[in-house]
This record gives sequence, C-alpha cells and structure tokens, in this order.
Amino acid sequence: MPNPPDFFSNNLHFERNIASYICVYSTEVCEREVVETHEHYGSYREWLLTCLRFHAEKASRSIDELIRCLQEGTSPSNGTALGGDLLRDGVLAVAMLAKEEKAISVFEKDYFDYLKGIAFRVHPIFGNNPDEWWNDFLDFLAGYSHTNGKLKKYQGKCALRFWLRVVLWNFLRRRPIPLAAAEMTEDVFTTKPDDDTLEQNESIALFTGLVRDSLQALPDRDRLLLSMIYIDNLLKKEVAAVFRVHPGQIGRWESIAIEKFRQDFCRRLENLPNKDLHEEVMGGIANNPKTFSEALAEALKQLRTDQ
Repeated sequence: MPNPPDFFSNNLHFERNIASYICVYSTEVCEREVVETHEHYGSYREWLLTCLRFHAEKASRSIDELIRCLQEGTSPSNGTALGGDLLRDGVLAVAMLAKEEKAISVFEKDYFDYLKGIAFRVHPIFGNNPDEWWNDFLDFLAGYSHTNGKLKKYQGKCALRFWLRVVLWNFLRRRPIPLAAAEMTEDVFTTKPDDDTLEQNESIALFTGLVRDSLQALPDRDRLLLSMIYIDNLLKKEVAAVFRVHPGQIGRWESIAIEKFRQDFCRRLENLPNKDLHEEVMGGIANNPKTFSEALAEALKQLRTDQ
C-alpha cells in the first residue's frame, strides 16, 4: 500500500533522516549547514515533506526506497527519469528563496549553460546574449526585488532541470525582442500572456515543445510537406507540382506523415516525467483541434526559423 500522508510527520526515525538530508545538501548550497535551529529549517523540512508525500501517494514503496529513487532521479511509481536528484533540487530552491549567496553560485554553475541552450531555442538573440536576461531571471526565480519568487511554485514533482525549461521558455516569451531581431521572427515569440493564465501557458509551451520534438523526428520530406500545407497554405496540386507527383499522392503522404507524428507525440506525452503537473491542460489541448493545430503550426514555424 502507498504510504499514508501522515506517515512522515509521525515517524521519529524519518524526522532524523530529514534533518540529516537537509544538513548534507545544505553544505553544498549554503554558506553554513542548515540544522534544526536554523531560522529557515522549517522551510526546508516542509518542502521535502511536500515532495515526498506527492511521490509516496503514487508508489507502493518503503520510505527508504522512495528516497533512494528520488535521489537517483527516477520516478518511484514507474521508473521514468525525473531529471536529477529531487532532494538536492529542493534544498537548492529553498536556499535561493532564502537569498543564500552560495546557492546562486551553485545554481549558475549547474544550469547556466543548459538554460542558455533553451534560450537559444526561444530565439538565437537570447542564447547569444544571456547577460541581457540572466539577472532578471534570477530575480524572477528567487524574488530579490519582490516577495513572490517563482521557485515557491516548485514542488519537486520533477527535477529542477525539467521545470526550469518550461519556466524560462515562458519568461523569455514575455520579454520584448530587440527590433532588429523581431523583424527576423514571428510574433509568437513576443506574445505576452495574461499573468492569470501563466500556469496554463507553461503547459501550452511544454505541449508545443513536444509537438516540435515529434516533428523534428519526422523525415525531411514529411516535415517539408506539412510546412507547405499548414504554414504556406499551399493547395495539394501546388505541393504535388513541387514534388512532381499526382495530387492524390500528396494526400496519402500527408496522412502517413500525420500518423507518424501522432504516434511519436503520444509516446513522448506518455513518457513525460512531469506529466502530472500539466495533465489537465495537456488533455484539453490535445482534445481541442484548434489549439492542437495552432501548436502544430507554431512548432513548424520554429523549425523553419531554426533552419
């Protein structure tokens, strides 16, 4: 049976282990060890309990097995990759919210290059000029100039690595691109979503990313075919003239390409480590033909821009 929600708080052995985990991980990311008398100890403890309860409800494992899985970065319920040591990620997140200077240095060492790569996918100018947005992103996460750091929303359902990918994607999409760069790309990169729908937009961005990855996996001919039909709005007879085949052949190729895409997309969606964060919105998008077609079109545009 899965561990009951109150198992952790009523287990003295576990409380001692929690204290030891916080102490060990804090030596990596804080100026000093976080022990039970530390002013922020309660915040570290509460984060770890929230993370462990979430995963315990989904897995029939002992506490020791549960913790080992999360430290190894694998889902206790199905063994899929979660992206990193969730316990360390949680301690790092709380330390950043607590404005620990060492935590920022560790964060930059761990994620700067990775996030710069994500930024490049949003637009090359962001990837090539990280100094233009990096400090603002740190402020957005940790709340240096405000009290509502985005890291407060991180609950350890997946590793920071996966979570940050979506958060940065939307953070940069809300930033204006310099005029010279804006002329080279589509308006989709500069759309500013309503703050009230940010969480939904994060799911939509992740959904679009999956669409993009599935399209990238298609053969070149299939991608070109879909781009001509869905982006250029060419008639099938016009596409047929390009490929020098009968228009009926284009319809068959399109059906085959869409089916390949659908199968690959469904596989990626099923294996998404942090699917639980976005499951409700993901399902809504997938079942909405208009939104799905918009995500498909946006992903095709991004692929064309990259090329």
